[in-house]
Amino acid sequence: MVDFLYQNILLVVLIVISGGMLLWPLVTGGRKQKEVDSAGATEMINHDNAQVIDIRTEADFKAGHIAGSVNLPATVIHHRLNELDKKRPVLLVSSDGNTSMPGSLLKGMGFTVSTLKGGIKGWKAEDLPLVR
Repeated sequence: MVDFLYQNILLVVLIVISGGMLLWPLVTGGRKQKEVDSAGATEMINHDNAQVIDIRTEADFKAGHIAGSVNLPATVIHHRLNELDKKRPVLLVSSDGNTSMPGSLLKGMGFTVSTLKGGIKGWKAEDLPLVR
């Protein structure tokens, strides 16, 4: 059995990685961020004093973003956590609504995190205003 494993190490690695990918949703299920649509996002901004964090690149942010949002690209957000207030909810904005890595990081650090469903693409699809 051990000889088989050594001779087929790539196959074993592939099986382990595939199994991990299948189990990942179960493992991270409790850490998934709440998704809010544009109406829910507007409610959070206007009534809950939410921090709107745009995790897109600086160039994408400059091309158009939600008024009052702050650009903290996903690649650097972990270095700038001190700029955020844990007492205020966080609304993460991406290009398409995928905020799993920064959202999990923030949630793990004790922030209340929501994600804009559909991201900036969804916001634009509803003809909602952007600042340039």
